[in-house]
Amino acid sequence: MVPPVAPPQDVADALRHSEERYRSLVIASAQVVWTTTPSGEIDGDLPEWRALTGQSLEEIQGLGWLNAIHPDDRQHVSEVWDEAIRTSTIYNTEYRVRRHDGSYSYFAARGVPVREPDGRVREWVGTCTDIDERRQAEQALAFLAETSSILAASLDYETTLTTVARLAVPHLADWCAIDIVENGTIRRLVVEHVDPGKIALAHELQQRYPPNPNATQGVYNVLRTGKSELMAELPDGLLVAAARDAEHLALIRALGVTSYMVVPLLARDEVLGTLTLVSSESGRRFGRTHLAHAEEVARRAALAVDNARLYREAQTAIREREVILSVASHELKNPLTALMGYARLLDSRAVVGRPMSERDVRGVRTIAEQGERLNQMLDLLLDIARIESGRLRLEQAPVDLGELIQRMVAEIEPGLSEHTISFQPPDAPLIVHGDTVRLEQVFRNLLNNAVKYSPQGGLVEASVERQDSSVVVAVRDEGIGIASDALPYLFQRFYRAPQEDVQQLGGLGVGLYVVRE
Repeated sequence: MVPPVAPPQDVADALRHSEERYRSLVIASAQVVWTTTPSGEIDGDLPEWRALTGQSLEEIQGLGWLNAIHPDDRQHVSEVWDEAIRTSTIYNTEYRVRRHDGSYSYFAARGVPVREPDGRVREWVGTCTDIDERRQAEQALAFLAETSSILAASLDYETTLTTVARLAVPHLADWCAIDIVENGTIRRLVVEHVDPGKIALAHELQQRYPPNPNATQGVYNVLRTGKSELMAELPDGLLVAAARDAEHLALIRALGVTSYMVVPLLARDEVLGTLTLVSSESGRRFGRTHLAHAEEVARRAALAVDNARLYREAQTAIREREVILSVASHELKNPLTALMGYARLLDSRAVVGRPMSERDVRGVRTIAEQGERLNQMLDLLLDIARIESGRLRLEQAPVDLGELIQRMVAEIEPGLSEHTISFQPPDAPLIVHGDTVRLEQVFRNLLNNAVKYSPQGGLVEASVERQDSSVVVAVRDEGIGIASDALPYLFQRFYRAPQEDVQQLGGLGVGLYVVRE
């Protein structure tokens, strides 16, 4: 028996259905199937390739498909393809393809020659497989490894972060900027781009149009919220809305930003700065995978910044300890020397029933004064220990500031020989809620400082007055003054102004610190 032969139309339909199933399978597996002539040129249609790249049927003919390859990869791809054609061996390479939306993705291309019975190549058949996620993951791991190595190499975080920014361009983005929070202000640490001219343009934009601290997008918003910001695609309408004038809009457009993300540098629940990554020339479109990678880079960078700052604080504390030990030993030694000297003198001259001479009286007075000086310095050091450990307690109650300051003036003035303290008590009581003992300590310190830093003598003026709902106390003197560059540091622990005439005066440099605390 002869099996029935299917009609030609049925055979054609079966082949068409088979091809459609195969093509659907290819599409589902993120692959593009392609065929070429024996010479490696396209002379037909590749619907999947055109859908992927946005090229027309005419544009892909011959070697036109190469125009969809990233310019940096195109020559290498052409050389590998020419070699495969020349040797009739398997074609295998990876490259970036420009998608129809302008973004680039990595693909792995593989092709084999299909031969005639006589060995001649009849055609080439191959596939292009989307490997972008895999390549991104590989690059992310490599970048993170290199970033970690750089950040661990030095405690100079400014240098290491600058190096990381340079490494990020162009591996992660076309632009990279890092902003750091320092003493409550924002400082742009670095801006990187492959074109130095573009970097100058970014600096110009920053200088002429500083960011709005109250903006609901961008660096300041991320600093406030501590949350990352991702803009996968930046439409021109948003640029128009953000521009302050026509020139501002022209500068923004000149940067060519198409996509961006800003992530916080977070360490111990504190925002230390931001990392900004921007896409422009490359056509990247940042997504959640890119954002997760950027957040991991920012986390490691923040840890490096935090460790560096903790190290600096530790070194500063060590230096301060050395300074205080040196100063304290000197300051404590002086009164002790006077104490011991007069004590030995009185001991050698002690006679039962003999009245004290004027010299002996002065010696006893010096012992008392130097003993009180020692006591005050030790009290200051103990107060610092209490403040640093959080054990300084305030016993608050109603206090008449006018009466308290008048009492302090009356206490200090009898010991002065070259100074006069002027104080006019207020007409009515000025009551505040505070700790009497600590407030006495505060104003005693301020008055003594005014006397101490007026070595030539003169007038010290103290005043107290009501201003709205506050009471303001002022102490003025005619002394050596304070250099303007020293003013921000006056209330820091162990700080003493670097003026030569100040250094010649005694003191631990802790009085004003305790006053502030």
